[in-house]
Amino acid sequence: MITCGPQVVSGAPLFGGGGVPSSRTIAGLDLSVDRSALAMRYALRPITVDTIPSATPWVTRNGEGSYAGTATVNVGGSIDLSCLSASSQTVAAAARAPWLLRPATIIAMRISAFTGTAAGDQIFLGLTNVINVQNPISLVNICGNNACYMMRDGGSTTTSQTVSGITGGQGWAILVARGGDVDGFVAVGSGGAFPQDDSTWTYLGTIARGESTRDPWPLVCVQMLRDSGSGNVSATVRDFTYGVWL
Repeated sequence: MITCGPQVVSGAPLFGGGGVPSSRTIAGLDLSVDRSALAMRYALRPITVDTIPSATPWVTRNGEGSYAGTATVNVGGSIDLSCLSASSQTVAAAARAPWLLRPATIIAMRISAFTGTAAGDQIFLGLTNVINVQNPISLVNICGNNACYMMRDGGSTTTSQTVSGITGGQGWAILVARGGDVDGFVAVGSGGAFPQDDSTWTYLGTIARGESTRDPWPLVCVQMLRDSGSGNVSATVRDFTYGVWL
């Protein structure tokens, strides 16, 4: 067994000592089969899943008016978002200071439940500098009809891509902040586990810092929006994953 920093490389040595291990793992990742660069980066990452032991770091803000949405931070690891039947836009948001700052930060979450089915039913994971339920910035946008894209402050977007199953309970949204850029990805995993195979990830685009009117760093924002429609829509997000992107 070899320890390299916080990670462990293990395997049974050949011929009773030294040599190449007959089975090999690194940070729990089986190396007996080919592994992608993303899988290696994820296995080696100094990264943590936030169980939300306290709601204190999070601040919620609900939409205003007769059709306001609500956001609830649950100690134990989840955030519930809901928007009522609406004749116009309704929103709900929760935000907190980032777990890590530059030079490279990975922030991800799993959408464990989502009742929306329309393009106007949307969940965001974003970076912003103000808890503004109308205009978070530099974010991954996932719609009830499985459309996914990145959106900037002011509403301009990257090209929308359809990702089947993204709203089925195993969909993941991820932001990678790299110096002056923010990259967006989505993926569909299984069993609540972060999908490590990069072939399952869909790249949505990159937003350069300075493209928006606000600095996209101080806050992590989770938001739900309902453009219009009858009947209530709700969602639960959990498994907030954060750390350094290698």
